[in-house]
Amino acid sequence: MAKTAVFLPGSIPKETVGNEIRKYAHIEPIFIEQISNSDVKAVAEQLIHENCDLFIARGLQAQMLSEMTRIPVVPLRITAQELGILIKEVCEQLDKPAPSIALIGFSNMYCDVEHFEELFHVRLRRYLLNSMEEIDQVLQDVVADGMDAIIGGRHSCEKAGAYGLPAFFASGGTEGLSETLNMAEMICELTDTKRNDTAEITAMVENNFNGILQVGKTNQILRANRIMTNILSLDMQDIIGHRIQDLIPEISVRQLNDAIYDGRETFTSMILLNNVSYAVNISPVEVNGEIETAILTFQEGRRIRQLDQELRRELLARGFVAARTFEKTEWMSLQMKDIRHTARQVAGFQVPVLITGERGVEKKMLAECIHNDSMVRDNSFIEVECASADPETIRKLLFGEPGDPEPSYAELAQDGTLYLKDVDLLDKTSQYYLHQLIRGRRYIGTRGMYTSANVRVIASTERDLVGMVEHGLFRSDLYYEMSTVKLDIEPLRSRREDISMYVHAFMNACQKEYDRYVHLTKGAEELLKGYDWPGNVQQVRSVCHKIVLLCQKRDADELFVRRQLDQSFPVLARNTEGEVITFREKKAVEITQLLQKHQGSREKVAQELGISKTTLWRYMKKYGINS
Repeated sequence: MAKTAVFLPGSIPKETVGNEIRKYAHIEPIFIEQISNSDVKAVAEQLIHENCDLFIARGLQAQMLSEMTRIPVVPLRITAQELGILIKEVCEQLDKPAPSIALIGFSNMYCDVEHFEELFHVRLRRYLLNSMEEIDQVLQDVVADGMDAIIGGRHSCEKAGAYGLPAFFASGGTEGLSETLNMAEMICELTDTKRNDTAEITAMVENNFNGILQVGKTNQILRANRIMTNILSLDMQDIIGHRIQDLIPEISVRQLNDAIYDGRETFTSMILLNNVSYAVNISPVEVNGEIETAILTFQEGRRIRQLDQELRRELLARGFVAARTFEKTEWMSLQMKDIRHTARQVAGFQVPVLITGERGVEKKMLAECIHNDSMVRDNSFIEVECASADPETIRKLLFGEPGDPEPSYAELAQDGTLYLKDVDLLDKTSQYYLHQLIRGRRYIGTRGMYTSANVRVIASTERDLVGMVEHGLFRSDLYYEMSTVKLDIEPLRSRREDISMYVHAFMNACQKEYDRYVHLTKGAEELLKGYDWPGNVQQVRSVCHKIVLLCQKRDADELFVRRQLDQSFPVLARNTEGEVITFREKKAVEITQLLQKHQGSREKVAQELGISKTTLWRYMKKYGINS
């Protein structure tokens, strides 16, 4: 058994801790007392002299112990449930919509509060303390920031009254105590078997979440805690010794190897296990200057409701399905690789995403990839083209209307994804309903009321929404809510590495579809690579279909391909006889316009372009321009 000392916070009775600690086989309590901060050092030194293996403490005392000794310290945290109950109490007493609450304390006191604002509809800001002397300065900052109330320790709460701030004591309770003792039990068990492996123990303590796995260089699981057996619904003997990718395929082996071989930490990727989302952290463990293992921690998120099979079949039949995935989508340009990385980072979180870019770029493709990389990948993906009907009709389709027996698109998207193409075309009423939907309230048009909702919103637009906000054409609150994550896709002409990729991909797909083989000559390939593609990916796909379908020879040469491009996206001009002709290349349009300006004088055109008459003649021949 490992000797353990508990420095009690004032809110937890000694008897409660003593009764709880008896349930654990590897914890030997040698000290359970409440002491003042000034006595911590002396008491700790005495306990170290008595060969104490583990400290349990909260707030400043936990921080002091961590700084003065290498003995592991398990912090007594306020759990998510305990903090959530307290925030709810604060909201009720303040009786104010979306109150601003300051969370004051040491870094080891509280759980992760990342999603609390959207869950409780509050503004939550953390103010971290490094010492008790900072409390007055922090409280002054809280007042300056216009916060409505504070949640904090006893000293912070006692001083808050002098600043006119309502204060709520973060007392914690038995849930936080149980979680801490579970972690302490696992550390004590490790201490019994491998007392000198302090680095591994410290890594586990610093990542004090629900489930814990220790994985070696061969990706084999070396250790697991009891909570992890519950998460995986497996016995311990069915976990230890197995490769992690065999038990949890959702884990990124690349990120795991980055931790073990390169020492990189991964903070919070999301995976889905047994219809429950988990935030996963991967931390390398360094012993004597070398990294041998990694610690994975699993923090439980929300439960994901699965669609029933009948509804899933109906949605598939109606075309509400996301086909593309990141695994099957590759880009060559650095810009799209960066977007892909950002999109995968946020895919697992229930945050709205705004995708911008010219018509024809990969906005829908990216939306589908994000959905299929999310926790709700098996649920509905509802696409709404806001340009497909007038704004009033779109509003009725999205949110329903009285007497309509069919579910609205927002209802069909429950526990899934709603993708809005050309979101800028929504009228102000629809914009308001969409803002409410993002915040978890769905308007029911058939009954004129709201209900709770859980819908991931992804929107795309070609327009400058900031400009629309400034001119009063788009709601500012909706824009700021939607642009939590904003992905700006550049046109193909700005990332030419992707053009060749798309040309080859679409040519191969078209040849398989039409059972025709067409080879692009080198000149044709260079022409396609150098083309500006004003219609972006949609135009590349269209031109490749035309080339495969219409080419009468085995080789598609430059002349044939240029004709398809001119027909695909022509620019109109008139010759000197007034006949309408079409060009696509900017150089061809420029030469035609200058010939008109100088009444057919090649000498003046060449002079203005800064080229020789011979070069001008070659351009005219290349583009089929006469005088």
